Order: sequence, then structure tokens, then C-alpha cells
Amino acid sequence: ELTVHFDPQGNLITRITALRHRDQDSGRIPWHADFLAWQDVDGARVPKRIAITWEDQGTPWSTWDLEHVLWNVDIADVLPQAGTVTP
Repeated sequence: ELTVHFDPQGNLITRITALRHRDQDSGRIPWHADFLAWQDVDGARVPKRIAITWEDQGTPWSTWDLEHVLWNVDIADVLPQAGTVTP
């Protein structure tokens, strides 16, 4: 279950929160992704910088900077296992 928080003036996502397992031995821990910056790519507004934090640690353990975004790209040659399901 995810809770999505929006900026009431810009209508953009500011934070996503959830309870997640950090590893197979942990219980569910509060986690959030903060959307820190946005950019326009080919006429669409997309995230530019996202910081991921386990709430019990208090500081981001991962920060993502999106430098390039592509839509409807055939990834079959790059990821040949795409679309397959292993039981």
C-alpha cells in the first residue's frame, strides 16, 4: 500500500510513503521517496531528483537523478528475459 502526497499548488507528487521490508529478516519499516525536483521532457513533466529514505535512519540512502527519459522503447535486445515469468 502506497500513500501519495501532492503539492496542492502545483499538483505534483512531493512524497510517496509505504511500509516496506528492508530485508528478509526485518518487519515492515516506514519508508518514503521525496520528489525533490521536476523537469519537462518532450512536453511531459517528470521527476528530476528523488531521494529514498528509511524513516528509522532519517537520511536518504539513495538519491536518483533522472537525466534521460524515453517512452515506448523496445527493450527486447537489451533485456531478453523481459516478459518472461519464472515460477
